[in-house]
Amino acid sequence: MPWPFRRRRMKRRAVARYMSEALGEPESVADRWAADALDHEQQFWRDYREVLRTGVPGIRWDAFELAGPMFYRSYGELARSGRPLVLLMPHIGCFVSGLFHLHRYSPLDRPLCAFRRSAGPAQTARLFHRLGELGPSVALLDESRDAAVHAYSCLRRGGVLFSFIDAPIDSDIEPLCDPVELFAVPAALPDGPIRLAVATGALLGFVFVSGSGPRRLRITFSDPIDLTSEPDQQCAVNVARRWMAAQLECAIATSPTEWLNWPLLGEMWRQGTCRALNSTP
Repeated sequence: MPWPFRRRRMKRRAVARYMSEALGEPESVADRWAADALDHEQQFWRDYREVLRTGVPGIRWDAFELAGPMFYRSYGELARSGRPLVLLMPHIGCFVSGLFHLHRYSPLDRPLCAFRRSAGPAQTARLFHRLGELGPSVALLDESRDAAVHAYSCLRRGGVLFSFIDAPIDSDIEPLCDPVELFAVPAALPDGPIRLAVATGALLGFVFVSGSGPRRLRITFSDPIDLTSEPDQQCAVNVARRWMAAQLECAIATSPTEWLNWPLLGEMWRQGTCRALNSTP
């Protein structure tokens, strides 16, 4: 069997195992879903390359359906209030086209910045350059200390920060934080964006995109939470981290075949379990 087919088979088995463990589905169902997930991944990369090639003219604006009780209202209120916003996003669905839509309807008179993993693909820079075609440019930040200072400044000026939060932590850059439960297993999720929200008094929101290709794309926007009422910063961080994990679980369970990071779930669990064991007295 040629290597690409063997690699796909191994990846399908790994994804099916994680799906079965996380979602409690029989192996036969998980295997079918895993095949669909790999097909979705291929479709995603085709869409991604097309967006990079065409930019704004290639976005089908009429393909989006907005869900969530506060999408337009909260964005409008944010524009009027000047409150900063930290918007968390998982790698679900055709999130690239979703980012364009969010940027189009976000308060464009605000400073905008986004975190990316320092080891991320070079296409990420091109993607956010394309986003700038809609209006103000988006400052693309890595996970360095200087980037965190830039993000803090952006939020203090009432800006909007996008950040993906569903990948293992790069321990060379960010220390492992206390784990949170993800599908009833301790998992390590990056909490840098949450700490920035707490430090700057920003609202914390969660958004994900489901659907890809010729189907209609659904953007689900959560009701943002305000952490300023918590008694202290550490309490606020703990509340936000549990909320983030619950939102991520719900999003994955809603669109299990469209989450691109199933292959990384094992590493997220491993990091969380190791941290939990090391912190046990």
